Amino acid sequence: MRIKFIILVIFSLLILVNCAKPSDPTESDNILKIEKTLSTGGYARDLSVVDEVVFAAEDDQGFSIFNHVSETRLCLVDSINGAHLQNVTSISASLDEDLLFVYSTSGTNSILIFDISDFMNPQYIFYLSGDTADLNKMETYPNPVSGIDIFWSIHNLLKYTTYDNSWSGIDSHVLPGAIEGFDVNGNLIAVAGLQLGFYILDRTSGTILSTTDTPGQALDVKIVDNSVIVALREEGFMIFDITDPADPQEIYSKNLSDLIYTVDAEDNYLVLSSHAGGVFLYDISDIANPEYIGKLGSGDIGFTYNAMLQDGKIFAATRLGIQVITF
Repeated sequence: MRIKFIILVIFSLLILVNCAKPSDPTESDNILKIEKTLSTGGYARDLSVVDEVVFAAEDDQGFSIFNHVSETRLCLVDSINGAHLQNVTSISASLDEDLLFVYSTSGTNSILIFDISDFMNPQYIFYLSGDTADLNKMETYPNPVSGIDIFWSIHNLLKYTTYDNSWSGIDSHVLPGAIEGFDVNGNLIAVAGLQLGFYILDRTSGTILSTTDTPGQALDVKIVDNSVIVALREEGFMIFDITDPADPQEIYSKNLSDLIYTVDAEDNYLVLSSHAGGVFLYDISDIANPEYIGKLGSGDIGFTYNAMLQDGKIFAATRLGIQVITF
């Protein structure tokens, strides 16, 4: 009986050794560290980072502007024209144009525009309403000619307009089903289409060049050179080669233990945010073979809404504020 028990123990150890992944660091090897926390009055629902400046959407507390190097809160804007800013969930800044775009459900679910030439005293300019209810994500990109292009996703529409001292007309790219995150890169747009996978569009015409099915729900996308990284809610993330945007080819997939909501990439690094799971970091120097670096869970940084990479650091929007993370 004793011999049988010893054999069983040895057999179990062999299984564990064979199932282990020595290429993945253990928790004790994790090099992700919280460098600082920029405290916000409300939940930090979204963020935009440009150079030393962090713009934080603070839910029912409006928005703030921080200098993350000096850890200084430059301003808090919680109302305009006497009206309280409520449910501020999306924010995007352009320092080239000294403009800040803020989405709030105050009044008529509007995209608000501010002049931020003075960070300590943002000046409200105007708002864009209509076609903005139930907004999922908003991003701004330099217009190829002049001004700023503003994109946002609602229902099955990717809406867009240009601001160049005034709004241009609003237009739409129509998708077959509901959409979430998106990324604009050159003349291509990648769009996360939930259970229908993801789409690649021509930026100018809006033509759908390809539709690619994915396991789980595609919630966010990021174009990196000739590849697109897809955040899959229940299935981790996948990477596709889009050298031919009409025929994306899967080159990598990774199922993770936590639900994945957003993705960002910069300088050969990939960060994923996972609400209760915090953030994951990968090295994508070889994009077909990402290497896991580490993670920080919500117990460390708070329930996480979004994360982005900027100048070699992770910036995470969480219920505890903006977390600045080194690695």
